[in-house]
Amino acid sequence: MSDFISAIKRFIEDYVFTGQARFEFRMLPISQQSGFVFSLVECVAEVEDNPNAFWAGHDAMFRLTSTSGANFEGSDFASAVGVSYGDLLDCADEATQYQTDQALAGQYNDQITGTPAVAWRLNNGPIRLDVINRQPSYEDLAALVEVFGQ
Repeated sequence: MSDFISAIKRFIEDYVFTGQARFEFRMLPISQQSGFVFSLVECVAEVEDNPNAFWAGHDAMFRLTSTSGANFEGSDFASAVGVSYGDLLDCADEATQYQTDQALAGQYNDQITGTPAVAWRLNNGPIRLDVINRQPSYEDLAALVEVFGQ
């Protein structure tokens, strides 16, 4: 998973920050606890009043779930991102982005089968689930932009 995260970060730096591509991250449940975890991640940006803080929550989520799996503790997550667990819990009931993401994925009739799942679209067209590997390399992602981004 760390190779995938590194590839995504490099892709964002080289292509998204330069305006050559857009990147959408969608949180799709893989367990019963996913909604709670995703709510906490979403709330990091809200509690910090900083949209970029989401990515600190994202990174902490992957670190914690890769080491603790089903034993994810919200208080450990709060400590990892440096925010009050109580503040995260206060926000969590209002955090619904993961539900929006799940509804979007539901439109693709079980074509999205794992995490991470990578889809793409050209010029705001329909979401496509072809061409790209489940955990693409930086080169795979860059090729999409180079070939289709003209």
